Amino acid sequence: MMCPIIMKSHIVSVIAAILMMFSVACGQQKTALPSSSSGTPALPAIPNCRQAELVNETIPPGSQYQAGEKFDKTWIIRNTSPCEWSYSYSLVYYDGIGMGASASRVFTENMPSDAVVRPGETATLTLNLRAPFAPGRQVGYWKLRDPYGMLFMPSNSDQESLSVDIIVVGTVYSFADNLCQAAWNLDGQPLDCPLSRGDETINLSIDNFPHFETGGVENEPAIRVTLPEKEGSALTATFPVMLISKGDHLHVITACVYDTPQCDLTFEISYLSDAGSGVLGEWNEVYDNQIQTVDLQLSDLADKNIQFVFSVHSNGSIEINRGYWFFPILLPY
Repeated sequence: MMCPIIMKSHIVSVIAAILMMFSVACGQQKTALPSSSSGTPALPAIPNCRQAELVNETIPPGSQYQAGEKFDKTWIIRNTSPCEWSYSYSLVYYDGIGMGASASRVFTENMPSDAVVRPGETATLTLNLRAPFAPGRQVGYWKLRDPYGMLFMPSNSDQESLSVDIIVVGTVYSFADNLCQAAWNLDGQPLDCPLSRGDETINLSIDNFPHFETGGVENEPAIRVTLPEKEGSALTATFPVMLISKGDHLHVITACVYDTPQCDLTFEISYLSDAGSGVLGEWNEVYDNQIQTVDLQLSDLADKNIQFVFSVHSNGSIEINRGYWFFPILLPY
């Protein structure tokens, strides 16, 4: 009977030994690791390359320009950062009136392709602009941009944007702004103004962002016309009587609408007066990636009351024959 007692005692001893091993192991896991004296290596500081200073600029706010007059606006910017500015840095359009400039101009545009603007050096940024035809204060806003698309400004400027801030003077009459003061007709029949059919078979409206056959988009309004699919069809507008002064001239651009390769139109401007009538000019427009700028001197009509007549003729049975009178305007030069 002693044998079973001995075996039970032995089992108890084995279990006790196992529990002791687990206890020691758990104790080791709870022991704190010695702290490292080396520490985590510090990451290198990333330089701030968006540091600049405005040195000088031309065209102070409030400068006056005739409607349509060309001028240049220049900023001189110093690189006050620790970085070299390459062609990836640019001046970009931000808001307001673009005045005909491209949307961006790289800092090194007039320099060799591998040129950079080093710390302490300056970049000369010039925009070639045209004063809008609309009268009054006109402002365009611009900012600097780094290669990652981040916009920034010179640190010594108290403005949120660089600006082109001018006063446009001299506008006499905008035909686009007064579109529906004219009497419109299609093939001799009166036409509502404005008019736009969903199927685009006939259209007479204002396009505030005209998209030309050249691919360019302007931010001045244009009269947009679509003629029906009928050879010789004509859309005509007769504007109210106005007195012409010495030096007045009529400025307009004619073009086909973008993505209408079948466009074939004839634009004509004529006049009516008590003394008779006459044709001032006629221009054919086809989809050739070119636009026509027209400047009609009106000296022979000075001191006369006249009515301008705008006509567009279709040169064939053409589906969706669309074109622009781009901001036709009477100016006093």
